[in-house]
Amino acid sequence: MKIKYIIIAFAITALAQLAIPAQMVWENEQAYTSGTEYKFKTQPIDPNDPFSGKYISLNFEADEVYVQDGDWGYGDMGYVVLGKDKDGFAKIDTLVHEKPDEGDFIKITADYNYDDKVTVTYPFERFYMEESKAPEAELLHRDYISKNNKVPAYAIVAVKGEVAVVKDVILDGMPIKEYVETHSKNPDSR
Repeated sequence: MKIKYIIIAFAITALAQLAIPAQMVWENEQAYTSGTEYKFKTQPIDPNDPFSGKYISLNFEADEVYVQDGDWGYGDMGYVVLGKDKDGFAKIDTLVHEKPDEGDFIKITADYNYDDKVTVTYPFERFYMEESKAPEAELLHRDYISKNNKVPAYAIVAVKGEVAVVKDVILDGMPIKEYVETHSKNPDSR
């Protein structure tokens, strides 16, 4: 009889351990397929991890917002409510401590507050790619941004609930995988 309870307890524990990652995958997939898409303009980022070969590091132009209440410090958690500027790019409409009841919003971490201007860190700062193409994509992305092209570089981020997923990075109007294929200096990465 004791073994029966041990087996039942083991089965419940195993199911619980599978349920949490499955739920996270499900939420990301839902955001990816049916979330509202926002175009976040990207900015240059200084490389700080020489072993980042499987993803592109992203830094976003829309990462600062003025606040009325100066009650924001380093590491504070909150939410940005998103909007779009006149060109259709993502912008922060408001920054709040409590989860909003409506609208598209993303859970963030406050970096610093200077003169009531808060800089935030998004939960998405990487775009994962095929391992062989990611290092060159990172270099091409950095090079493209440094040239101040007329067509801005941006990431397409799908938002549903408080889940946000980077769908693609666009350079010169084309997906980064296609951009790498057409601008690659290394024929093996094509």
